[in-house]
Amino acid sequence: MIRKLPFLLSLLIIFTAANYFNEAIEGTWIGTYAERGGSVELTFNFTVDGDSLTGTLQNNDETMEISNGVIDGDSFTFDAVFGPISIPHEGVLNEDGTITITITQDEVVHEMKLVKQEVE
Repeated sequence: MIRKLPFLLSLLIIFTAANYFNEAIEGTWIGTYAERGGSVELTFNFTVDGDSLTGTLQNNDETMEISNGVIDGDSFTFDAVFGPISIPHEGVLNEDGTITITITQDEVVHEMKLVKQEVE
């Protein structure tokens, strides 16, 4: 039994860390996407179920579904889907509690920082 203890403790630490990141990602996040001629505020509503990520992405006029989301430690990927358009996103939960999102579209890379909105 004593030989199994380090292994069991390692498993506990791994599962606890994974659960922390998953819970930290869930919720409403706000970011600003810079584009030609201005910027657009985006709202990400993330829902986490195990290592799966779903939700919505909203701007002033449109709502996109978040699909194919997968969480792997402090990083995650998902597609924002609007009709026939699917835009891949990569995210990282930073040590300061923010998220950095990277969007690659037509070989152009965009980055934005998201800040979590506190529940009122």
